[in-house]
Amino acid sequence: MKNDHISDSIKEQGEDHYKTGGVEPIDLMKSITPHPSLDCAEISSLTSLIRYASRMLMKGLNEEDVRDCGVYSAWLKYWMEAKQL
Repeated sequence: MKNDHISDSIKEQGEDHYKTGGVEPIDLMKSITPHPSLDCAEISSLTSLIRYASRMLMKGLNEEDVRDCGVYSAWLKYWMEAKQL
């Protein structure tokens, strides 16, 4: 991407967990084009799941992040049922 140097600069200004040198969740999210059937709330929930799951991959399982994954998963289930998928 042509503005990767800007993206890297923004990450460097952030907290230490953005300075791992590895692929950050935001990098993954930028590289994925969401399926056209997804609405903004569903996309937001899915990206939050990516963020919390990747956080636990780096620091281990913890109650707060597992709980947050559960909340976003519950929302996704609710929306699927509302759409009768």
